[in-house]
Amino acid sequence: MGVSMCYACHGQRETKEGVNCETCHGPAIEGDSIEQTHSKKYRPGMAAMKKADFCAKCHEMKNPMSGSGIMTVHSEWLDSRAAKDGVTCQDCHMKQGVNGIRYHGFDTATRNVRIYQDDLAVSAVKLEFPRISLFLENRVSGHAVPASCGTRILAIQISLRDADGRELHNITSVFTKKTELMGGIMPFRVLENTQLQSGEKRLLAFGLPSSLRGRIREAVITLRFYEVPDEYHGDLKMANWTSEAFLEQEIIF
Repeated sequence: MGVSMCYACHGQRETKEGVNCETCHGPAIEGDSIEQTHSKKYRPGMAAMKKADFCAKCHEMKNPMSGSGIMTVHSEWLDSRAAKDGVTCQDCHMKQGVNGIRYHGFDTATRNVRIYQDDLAVSAVKLEFPRISLFLENRVSGHAVPASCGTRILAIQISLRDADGRELHNITSVFTKKTELMGGIMPFRVLENTQLQSGEKRLLAFGLPSSLRGRIREAVITLRFYEVPDEYHGDLKMANWTSEAFLEQEIIF
């Protein structure tokens, strides 16, 4: 399982390249020119590549021993509004390049966090002491967010401040898949799934310390992504990458 899971996305190229031509089309034919490879191998395979099922080879992974869905982006799409409307993965994720040629690219949150700028929204923020509540909505029509296995974490962070702008209290809540590891390396099964599902509008509520009564005047709410190794689950302190905030919202009470 380890080899197939790793090489599904990272085979036949340097990791830093992201998704290149051979990731989807397969390796070029040795000894042939690229024009010959296109004619013999790539062009005949184009019909299959236009179907959403093609994307499952990298974006759908089950542990063969536990049967647990480690990555379920394709399954999420099958149950989504996008699928019902006939919108495929390729319709959203194949970018228009030079000369009108479309390509997959590597336009994920790690390269361009602002792809989620209008797809996640915070609304109805209420301070009803000793509780603060809000709705967090995933407007992506085709899959959950974060759209990955347990290494990608979406975090909402709430900074509560006084009338002078000083932080009194902060709250962090995370959305991800937590997995049990097999041999300390490979995800074996999903222990907890807090991803925001496609079209979901989730109510979040947090209790506040009694010492804050009457002191809170402002909340600054931010959304950002973190990359955390599987073995650290949702521990943001162990992140090896943190995005800039792609949503920042200020609420005055």
